[in-house]
Amino acid sequence: MLSEAMKAEGWLPWNGEGPCPVPLDSRPDVMFRDSEIERAMKASFWAQPGPDWWKHQSDIRSEDIIAYKPEARHD
Repeated sequence: MLSEAMKAEGWLPWNGEGPCPVPLDSRPDVMFRDSEIERAMKASFWAQPGPDWWKHQSDIRSEDIIAYKPEARHD
């Protein structure tokens, strides 16, 4: 679950339904169900054939993306 501070920073919740919510060539920050955050990978990396982290497989799969921050910049 996202805190109000995370929402204020631009994090958006993701319910795992539908296609990847950002352009596949963009580099969003992503948060997984286990609260791990990954940065600077292309969205297409997380939407590969086989394991598609954007689509929730079950409530216990820790690799599912539960939130994202579009086009994060890391200077």
